[in-house]
Amino acid sequence: MARDGTHWAVRTTFNTTGPQSQTSSSTLCFHSTTGPASIPSVNNLLGDVKTFWLALATYIGPQVYRGTNATEAAAYDLDMADLAHAYGSPVTLLMFTMTAPMNNFPLPNETSAVISIRADYGTDPEHGGTTRPRADDRGRVYVGPFCTGASDTVTTPLGPSYAVVAAGLVTAMTDAISALKGNASGHGFDLAIWSRKTATMKPVIFKSVDNSFDTQRRREVAPPGVHTWVVI
Repeated sequence: MARDGTHWAVRTTFNTTGPQSQTSSSTLCFHSTTGPASIPSVNNLLGDVKTFWLALATYIGPQVYRGTNATEAAAYDLDMADLAHAYGSPVTLLMFTMTAPMNNFPLPNETSAVISIRADYGTDPEHGGTTRPRADDRGRVYVGPFCTGASDTVTTPLGPSYAVVAAGLVTAMTDAISALKGNASGHGFDLAIWSRKTATMKPVIFKSVDNSFDTQRRREVAPPGVHTWVVI
């Protein structure tokens, strides 16, 4: 198998203050349903991914730079048989501008919300000896970093309070991933789960969003120094 124009990854990169890389990114995968995809078709797909992120932009924090065309969506034609899983060079790019956050008060950079997606399990068992075959049918989309508008506070019956993903953001993520699946389908692509282990892409048939925060450590603010332990 080679780069045959049917298996695609779209990586969206945001200029972000805090992490050592000064960027944060998120990748979505797609399978062309009409054979090798043309560049105009892939450009339409990039537009669909842009629409997805703009639907969530009001919750994305001020850590993400909102300069004109400062955000990049890049499409990569994947080789399913490449054991190194190398993306190669992007085939085509779309630069776009993230719209403003609802406020300028950031949550910690590593705070994330998750869209869980999965393909049809088919005959894959959950456990197969020491492996979990159904894990290859599941994926996650991490959304963030956020402003404080992405968080609600819940008070338990016994009194303690804790932060949860805002109800509006849960709805926005649910609607955005549904719209992305539909828009991509209209342009000849299935939103897909890429299993590197089995070298396959399977169409997404199920999504789940809840109000629990998660963590993406790679997005956290770079530490000012390094502590070294010395044996004495």
